[in-house]
Amino acid sequence: MNSRRFALIAAAAAAMAPVLPLQAQIRGSERSLVTQTVDGTTISVDYGRPHARGRLPVFGTIVDWGHLWTPGANWATTFEFSKDVEINGVSVPEGKYSVWMIPDPEEWGIILDPNDRVFHTMRPELSEEQIRISATPLEVLHVEALTFEFPKVRADGADLVFSWGTISVPMRVVVRPTQTFTMDADAAAPYPGVYDVRSVGPPMEASPEAERPQVYSRLELTFADSHLMGTWTGLSPEDDEMEVMMVPVTGSVFHPGWMMDGELFETETDLWVEFSVENGVATGFQIRSGLDDRVMWKGTRAGHSEELDIARAVLAAPAEFRARAEVRRWNDEGVLVTIREGSGVICIADRPGDGTFQASCYHESLEPFMSKGRELSASGVEGMARQEARWAEVEAGRLKMPETAAMVFNLSFATETFDPATTDPATGGRLHAMYLPYMTPESTGLPLAPSGGSPWLMWPGKPSSHVMVALPAKSPG
Repeated sequence: MNSRRFALIAAAAAAMAPVLPLQAQIRGSERSLVTQTVDGTTISVDYGRPHARGRLPVFGTIVDWGHLWTPGANWATTFEFSKDVEINGVSVPEGKYSVWMIPDPEEWGIILDPNDRVFHTMRPELSEEQIRISATPLEVLHVEALTFEFPKVRADGADLVFSWGTISVPMRVVVRPTQTFTMDADAAAPYPGVYDVRSVGPPMEASPEAERPQVYSRLELTFADSHLMGTWTGLSPEDDEMEVMMVPVTGSVFHPGWMMDGELFETETDLWVEFSVENGVATGFQIRSGLDDRVMWKGTRAGHSEELDIARAVLAAPAEFRARAEVRRWNDEGVLVTIREGSGVICIADRPGDGTFQASCYHESLEPFMSKGRELSASGVEGMARQEARWAEVEAGRLKMPETAAMVFNLSFATETFDPATTDPATGGRLHAMYLPYMTPESTGLPLAPSGGSPWLMWPGKPSSHVMVALPAKSPG
């Protein structure tokens, strides 16, 4: 019995067969169902899977070039869409279709027919009800069993790929979005900027928020091409930076959308980003869990987070001085302002914007000398001229230096953002200096340059002479 006669008998038998309970049956081309859901749209492919079984090449031997054919076996392959989609730029209404292809070495024709229950030998006549799509074939390594798959899924659709033999036919499926991702410039205007972000930690029923572990990070938001995009630094130990899109919900409320390789990967609909806007400018935000309404992160526009600046600045000081140190930071006009009163040690917070972290703490007896240096810098006097101006003030009795040794502690990190709750200060760059006027190599036994990690003397014989000590950084963990 030849294959054509067998196919006709099988088709006739299928058409006349009564509806019976489903029974197991061995088939030469077993049926397969592959389904992919994208943003609420379900795409399903139901098809038989014939094998090449040595009949090569598949196209030109099993399937003739230019021959109308369903890509499968037995009952025609079907595509089903739960909502309207586009395939290779062609609109396809929701529904179920039998699938027919016309193979060609340069361009394949794909025909979707609304009659979805058709045996593979009953090829449809061309009609206006059918949807016609073009696709470009690719050459691949041999695929033994005819295969449909979704190798890539995007936020706006997926790649549906047919493969058999050494031919692959990709189809780009685009779904209708259920969310709006774009904004106009006026609506987005309050949000761009840099925010210091504090995690309040996991839920702890028995512990108040103040006692929960806190992780600090930084989120920078920009607006371009109608999208509010962000770079989140320090959010995860595994990723130095994470790209995020703010997906509008309503008013000043957004969902975070995670990016990967420049494309939207996932929208976090269980998280709500709620901004506080004052006088047309977002001053901060809270990120809440939609599951229990718990606040997970709090963000404050950079330049307004005194708590974070204090936590970072005091890390430069020895541990026993941090709780009582006075802390100052630079305001938007470039002026140092006190954000926490204290005594004994004065700490200067990092001046943001250069990509690195630099904080210093010094004994309060050095304040006249340090303050004069800042005053000279503000007037444009820098370098050696600044040093000589201060020395002249000391020699004239107008600038008082400490009468006993006084310490300066400097701390640096390669990034502006780190977690002061978990970061060991010893993992940063540490440079300490002990000031005592008029020290010399002869009076101290110290060299004038570092050698083998030893301390050295700066400005010997001058009012600001000091011993420098660079401490090796400790490896994290």
